[in-house]
Amino acid sequence: MGGYGEAGGADFAEFDVVEFQAPQDESDLVEFLTASAWPFHVLTRPSPADVRRWMDGWMSDTGTRVFWLGVQERKVGLIRLHDLEDDTAMFDLRIRQGERGKGYGTQALLWLTEFVFAVYPHVRRVEGETRQDNAAMRRTFRKCNYVKEAHHRVAWPKADGTYADSISYTMLRSDWARGTVTPVQWDDEVRQKPFDGTGRLSELLFDFRSFFTQYQTAWNDCDAERVSAFCSPELRARWAYPGNQISDWGYDEAYSGWREAFQSYAGRSPKWHFHEVVVTPVDEDEVLAVYWVTFELDGKPTKEVNLFVETFRRESAGWQLIRSYVESSLSKQHVELHCDL
Repeated sequence: MGGYGEAGGADFAEFDVVEFQAPQDESDLVEFLTASAWPFHVLTRPSPADVRRWMDGWMSDTGTRVFWLGVQERKVGLIRLHDLEDDTAMFDLRIRQGERGKGYGTQALLWLTEFVFAVYPHVRRVEGETRQDNAAMRRTFRKCNYVKEAHHRVAWPKADGTYADSISYTMLRSDWARGTVTPVQWDDEVRQKPFDGTGRLSELLFDFRSFFTQYQTAWNDCDAERVSAFCSPELRARWAYPGNQISDWGYDEAYSGWREAFQSYAGRSPKWHFHEVVVTPVDEDEVLAVYWVTFELDGKPTKEVNLFVETFRRESAGWQLIRSYVESSLSKQHVELHCDL
């Protein structure tokens, strides 16, 4: 199968992508969609008539394109891109029953993301939706650095007449171009009363948000000087490791640790991804941030995750980290069961 396997310049040598052709591919489409069960789609067992009706709609929509995903001459998947005339493109991705769990979904999502941004310069966002209980697809989104943007309760109709929650994930063109992940600020609603009735709490959190973005950027720039500049000379840090091992650090040890770590990662494209749990004021000039950090090296995610509980204080010269507690080297496999990493 020849086709779009080289789109965007990425390495997709494992499979070929070929654009669907009507009416030539009608019988293959009917076989593909009726031979497998689709437990996380609205229609789990489409009939041939359903498939032909869908095909007619796809072919008449100028904002829709459909592609086969092929491996060794086998059609293992189907990619439907739609809303391509808008600035937010959507997609439906299906992998044939019996071919699931082999990584084809991840490769297909990487391919379609690159294809859309490379071919459609007006598109700013690529968005996909899935059911809350579709754990495999949600892992695929996260592996490809898509960010959870919406959680719609009781929104996805199921075959038994009940409803599941619907989750949407999105890739921004800016994140795709830079290889970054921009998290959604889920806790942007201030529920506490201002400290003095003047809105100072809102101002404190707004100011901290601006700083926290710079703090994360310093990590991903591997800039030990900037990271240390964000730390108070009075810093107290504790790292907890598996086996109940504890390491206590001060400012000097923290600076040396960052410098040595950044040097050891030189040339290996390290990336830290921050996943906020909560950010809340704890004093008039102090903010507590709880967040997970996942890590990539050589373009591949590691299997471990760290949980940070850190307190920052606003000084005259800016925000500084004053206390840090880290649960280190936790298994991502176990954490993913309960957290959207």
